[in-house]
Order: sequence, then structure tokens, then C-alpha cells
Amino acid sequence: MKYTLIDLSDSLFNGDKGSHLDCITCKFVLIDAPDEVAMVFGTIEEFPYHATLVDRFCKQRQLACEWIKRPDLVELFEPDYDILGGGYMDFRPVERFITFSGASTAYGSFPQLELSAVLDNSPVFASYRTIVSK
Repeated sequence: MKYTLIDLSDSLFNGDKGSHLDCITCKFVLIDAPDEVAMVFGTIEEFPYHATLVDRFCKQRQLACEWIKRPDLVELFEPDYDILGGGYMDFRPVERFITFSGASTAYGSFPQLELSAVLDNSPVFASYRTIVSK
């Protein structure tokens, strides 16, 4: 299984955005795709709803989707894709610390096992201390 990070906030982790800020709050969703689990995330300023993350992911990959209730819910109409859930990510670049918590109103809580696998298999997260809480 491949684990993919999709940073819709344009290089949040390489210091281009907000590296001087104490805390950057993001929303994220986990999407089960063929041969991969994708963690799609972006700042809450740019992506105020988890559905906006799903919509952008679908547009980037040219996947069939539709707004069911704008701006709250986008449904993905691809048989090999499943939205596993979502939550919040508090990113503290100065401290090199990230907290994952909460749940998406539209897609439910993130599965802890899949999130742990993403964290364990991504070199980006290796240099950060992480806490996962529900």
C-alpha cells in the first residue's frame, strides 16, 4: 500500500508558508484510492469545509463527484474510491509538532489505523512529533 500526502496549501511543509507562525490549523481527509491511501489537507482559511478538500482532490484527478449540499458535502462517484473520514491538524512549524484531532461533520471521524499508517510511512512527518487524539 502506498501512502500519499496531498498538500493543497502549496508547500506547507517546506517552509514556504507560515514557517514563522506559532500554529497553522488545517483540515484533512483520508481517501482510500486504488493502491493508495491519500491524506488531503489544507489550511482552514483556504479550505473552510472538508468538502472543499474532496472537491479539489476530485478535480485534480478528474474523478466524478457532485456537490450534494454546498458547501458541506461533496459525494465521490468512483467505485474504487472511498472517503474514510477527516479531522483537524494543528501544525506548529517552529516547535516541529503536529496534533491530529476532531472529526468531519460530512465524512465522520478519521480512522486512527489509516492515519497512523500515513504518519509512519511519510518522510515528511518523520521530523515532527505527532499526537493523535479523538
